[in-house]
Amino acid sequence: MGVLRKTEMVLLLSAATLGCTLLSGCTMTYVQRAETAYDEGRYLEVAEQLAKREADMPNTSSAQRARYGVYRGLALLRLGDYEGAERWLSYARGLDQQLNDDQRTKLDAGVAQLTELRGVDDVARAQR
Repeated sequence: MGVLRKTEMVLLLSAATLGCTLLSGCTMTYVQRAETAYDEGRYLEVAEQLAKREADMPNTSSAQRARYGVYRGLALLRLGDYEGAERWLSYARGLDQQLNDDQRTKLDAGVAQLTELRGVDDVARAQR
């Protein structure tokens, strides 16, 4: 009987998850999809998809805008677009009170890496 109950529970949770996914209120936002893609290393996809949604930003919450800035900036950083990365990471920094601890940590790490990379680029240019 105990095994049957566990099986029933797993099926119930699976059905609830599927039902939630099918409802519009439970679908992933484009920023959540970008976050997942970023975590999977699909940086070009993140940058392209978020760029397509830039016009939607004024209609979103400050928390969503902050996350947008983090993941667009981080993706651009990974792709070597330091100017674009600086723009979006700075944007996110202005809204960082809206980020959770993990997102803030990623933002801080991205800003630190960008600062280091920009310094290396400045030194390389000066040596030419």
